[in-house]
This record gives sequence, C-alpha cells and structure tokens, in this order.
Amino acid sequence: MSLWPHLLASVRSPLGAVAALAVLASGCLEYSPYALPENKGLNRKAVGALLATPPAEPLRVALLGDTQLAFDEAEDAVGLVNGLDGVSFAIQLGDFTDLGLLREYELMHDVFARLRVPWLVVLGNHDMLGGGDAIYDRMFGARNLVFTWGRTRFVLLDTNAREYGFPEDVPDLEWLDAQLAPDGAHDRAVVVAHVPPWHEDFNAALRQPYLDLLAARGVTDSFYAHVHRYGVREESGVRLWTADALTGRSILLLTLPAAGEPLVEQVSW
Repeated sequence: MSLWPHLLASVRSPLGAVAALAVLASGCLEYSPYALPENKGLNRKAVGALLATPPAEPLRVALLGDTQLAFDEAEDAVGLVNGLDGVSFAIQLGDFTDLGLLREYELMHDVFARLRVPWLVVLGNHDMLGGGDAIYDRMFGARNLVFTWGRTRFVLLDTNAREYGFPEDVPDLEWLDAQLAPDGAHDRAVVVAHVPPWHEDFNAALRQPYLDLLAARGVTDSFYAHVHRYGVREESGVRLWTADALTGRSILLLTLPAAGEPLVEQVSW
C-alpha cells in the first residue's frame, strides 16, 4: 500500500505533520533508514516493571490495533488508556510501523512512551518490511514472548507466516504448546498475535492445528489485529477477537476477573 495516503491522513495536527515529514525524510536520505537502534529489549523491560507490582484484581489489559502512521490517533489512544480506571498494562497488536523504518519505530515509540502503564508490542507484517524485523528484534526483543502475572499466562506470538514464505514453524506450535502446558503456575492463558488464524496471511496448513492447540490448552480468548476492523468469531471453541486499526478510533479492553469469564469491550473515542 502506498505511503502517501497514510502520510496525508496523519497530517491533522503539528504532531502528525512533524512525524509524517520525518518518516518521509528518513526514506529519502542517503543513509539507510533501516539502521539498527541500540539494543533496548523494551518488551522484557515492560514485563519486568509489571512483575515488580502485585497482580491486580480484576486484571485489565488495553489492546491496541494497527498504528502504522496514525500518529494523531495513537496519541489519542494513549490518552484514552491513561484515563481508564484499573488498566495494568497495554499491548499493541502489531503493525507498530507502516514501512518498518527506524524513524517510524522511534516516533511511535515516543508516543507510546507517554503511557502511564507498562506496554508491549507484538510483531506485525508491516514491521518486517525492508528488514524492519531486525529493528523490532533490537528495540523490543524476542518475536515470541511469554510471561505469567498472577495466575494468568500471556503469550505474544509471531503469526506473520506470509512474510517468511509460510514455513512450518510460523507460528511455532511446538514452542506455543510448551508455554501453554499445565505447570501449576497459571490457571488461564491469553494468546495475542498480529495475523488472525482465519486470514490468508496465516499459514493455512497450521490453521486447524493452531486452533486445536488453543482449545486443548483451555485458551478461551485470543486477540489479533491486521484486518483493520473490530470483530469476534468463535472457532474450535475459542473466541478470536480482532481490534480495529487506531484510525477507527477504538481499542479493546480485556477484563479478567479472579473467577468467571473474561470480559472484552470495544472502547471508542
């Protein structure tokens, strides 16, 4: 998709104008726009900050869809999350950038850094363009990540199969099965990724095995983005939620009570 419509759409405020011009310039200058940042490991740092605090009850997580070049909407979403009661942390569900440019990563990072809670970023297909996945690796860390807070296990999973040519290990079901296996440390699990399993960009050969694995391990709700629209469908007994892109001016709010079913709300602004 052309960069220009996103740039034009983003120029609605001084922030959007400056960000759009910076992204455009980074792609036009002689130096490589894909130069690697310093090794930050931001996802692990966010998890460390989260685990240093007592688990909340109920546990509330903000889930944000594709940002790409929607700098204004991202700033609005950050303000929305900061104003919500009881949110413990936030997860951006991939396509943090549009072209995987270092300057995009940096500018969107500066917006999300205004969140008052820890935040993590899932790898999206746009984040991998032109070698942008190497930037993701340095800035955020492992493409598959797991942590347990309270009695809930959270799994961030790379499902961008098309970008790899649909190999047998994207998503990595062997790794996922090991993380979801009963171990006495968690009572439930939440899986978040970018490409939903019903989409053509997901590895079709792994679609049903993936769904069967989630169901067998007791995952009731899983969260995605990629399609730029809010929705939910149930397959193999698992509810598959998609968050709208931030240009749709909404996020998902997941509430996990100590007992009972998860509650998922679309929150708009």
